[in-house]
This record gives sequence, structure tokens and C-alpha cells, in this order.
Amino acid sequence: NCYAKSKPGFHMSKINSILIMIVCFFMSCSPSNNSESISKSGSNQVNETKLIFDIDSLLNKEKLDTIQIKLDWVTKKANKRYKGVSTKYLFSKLITNHKIDTTNKEVIFLCKDGYSARVPFYQLLTEKGYLVNKDVDARLQWDEEIDEKFTPCYLVWSIDKDENNFSFPYGIIQIKIVDIDEEYKDANPINGTQNVHKGFSIFKKQCIKCHPINKVGGVVGPELNTPMNVTEYWKIEHLESFILNPDKYRYNSKMPTIHDLSNNDVKLIIEYLKHMSKNKKF
Repeated sequence: NCYAKSKPGFHMSKINSILIMIVCFFMSCSPSNNSESISKSGSNQVNETKLIFDIDSLLNKEKLDTIQIKLDWVTKKANKRYKGVSTKYLFSKLITNHKIDTTNKEVIFLCKDGYSARVPFYQLLTEKGYLVNKDVDARLQWDEEIDEKFTPCYLVWSIDKDENNFSFPYGIIQIKIVDIDEEYKDANPINGTQNVHKGFSIFKKQCIKCHPINKVGGVVGPELNTPMNVTEYWKIEHLESFILNPDKYRYNSKMPTIHDLSNNDVKLIIEYLKHMSKNKKF
């Protein structure tokens, strides 16, 4: 407590009091020696289980080429020309620079709308993928109708129509390289039956990019387990029907119809969700 009380009639005492108060003020405003430094916006972060890269920081270091895609399956346009870089080149470089063992690792593309696309390394190390940040032929960065959604970056693939297991995230802001066991530990159905684990595999492939469970996953859709599991407040028959056809329940639903989900797949997902209602993480 830095407060000096002056004695009446003693001028030097008043001066001393003022000086002490000034010194104390500057001491209180000085940063502590052990205070943590604030990380700069856009910097890359590293820890033992994941690497996080800001997309602008990554692409600003690369010479971007003009890439031609015969048919972009998202925009439904042929012979699209983009500015970007091959995923094979970029991720090979990251693997070398950060000494990454890809055996049990996965790449997550975090998008500004909360979408969280999970892509295996083997896809990114083919000649088919490109991270692009501009449509060469657009007046803006992208065509006007998609500019706001696609900025700053889009993952596009040069693939045939029957190759349907590729994710096309846009509005990418960060890339995470994670240890699979660590990333999914709170979503993993410990002590689950074989069917529960099958349901978890389907959930990881189809649902977790939009829906978190125990806070693991994207945030486009609602959390499905904490504090209440979706099976605790939805009737199961309606939940099954909703998963297969969301537009039947909600006009202009944000959730798309997933055409490669069977009725049995949905039942397995719900078995997994029911199991997780007994394994909540707060």
C-alpha cells in the first residue's frame, strides 16, 4: 500500500508524499517480469500433440501457381483457374520441417463458419489436392456469390466424379495437424460394443466435421452430448428420420441430406450417441 500521509505545516513532507505516490504509480503500471507474452495474431503454434498453422501465414511464404481444375465439383464449373499451391508440395514441406511422423496423425481444416474438415495425410500427399486463395477469372477474390464464404482459402481437388470421399472445405482460416488418439479421446466410446464402435466410425466420417460431441468436432451444428445428449430430448424415430432427411423437419436446414448414409448406418450412429450419454465431459 503506497500512501504517504503528509504532516501539516511541513512542506518537504508534502513533496516526499507526492514523489512516493508517483514512484508507486509507475511500479504498479510496469509489467511483471514473469508475465506471459501475448502471441502475435497469425503466428503458428506448436505443442506435443498438435501443430496449428494460420492459413495466411502459410500461403504468404509460398510462390502461388495458376492451377487449372477440369471440373470443380463444388462450384459445378468447368476449367476453373485458381491461384494456389499443391497440397503434396505444402504438406511434404511441413512433414520435413517439423519432423512429423504421419502414422497416427490427421489434418483438420478449420473454417470460419465452424466447419472442421478432417482429411487423411495420404490424400493430401497425392497430386490431386490444391490449397487456393483466388479465382483467377473472378472480378473479386472469388465470384461475387461465393466471395464471402470462400475467403481466405479453399481446398479443391482434381478428381473424377466417382471419387466421392474427398472433403472440399472453404473459408479455411487454420490448419491443425493432430495426434488421432489425443484428438478423439473425449469422443471415443470407451467400453462400447462392436456396434457402438461402428457407429463412432460412421460419426467421425459423416458428422463430427459439423457436430461436436464432448466438445470434439466442428461447431456448425449443435453439441450432441454435453450437457444433454440429443437422444435424451429427441424421440428416436424422429431423430433417425431427421438425420436421413433434415429438410423434412426444418425449412432451409443448414444440415444437408447425406446420400451415402443407410438406415442401418443411422441406427449405429444413434447407438453410439446413446452410449456417449453415459460418458459426458464437461
